[in-house]
Amino acid sequence: MKAIINVNKESAYAKFNGHTFEVKEVLSTAVGIKLSHEEFGEVTADFTHTEVFIVDLQEELQKAYGDYNWGNDNHTFPNLILYIKKNNFVTKGLKYNCPV
Repeated sequence: MKAIINVNKESAYAKFNGHTFEVKEVLSTAVGIKLSHEEFGEVTADFTHTEVFIVDLQEELQKAYGDYNWGNDNHTFPNLILYIKKNNFVTKGLKYNCPV
């Protein structure tokens, strides 16, 4: 999953605005983004739901829904729903997909 950062101009992370990064985790009120730091290597920074745009949201939501239904991941799908509600996004219906 990837996300584009969009923070206010006064933020220390403003230099990353418009850039796409790998998502480490979607939390109930934040999205953990993997960043590369000169001194520390790869680090994770948390951004609020309104500070990032998840790329291909509908596709990621469907994948998370399938993982949730099959017990492979119990938190990404509900947290994506919270992300969608916080940002007032509209998504298409989800399909119950059986991987068998």
